[in-house]
Amino acid sequence: MEEEAQPTHAAGSNQDALVLPVEVITEILARLPAKSVGRFRCVSRAWCAMLSADYFVDLHLRRANRPDHPRRSSQR
Repeated sequence: MEEEAQPTHAAGSNQDALVLPVEVITEILARLPAKSVGRFRCVSRAWCAMLSADYFVDLHLRRANRPDHPRRSSQR
């Protein structure tokens, strides 16, 4: 059975801040449009490496382009 990843405390002065596990962040980002993901590459070197990895590119291709994925309507 897989062990669940527990959120960890952020390094720094605020010990009450929690950091999401990388797996959760990856799943969230994989569902965003490619343009947004491209912008998030500028967040940090770690995010740039994560979002450029072959694993993430393949995951994003599968997740973001699902037929049941809700699309924003351009009609207002």
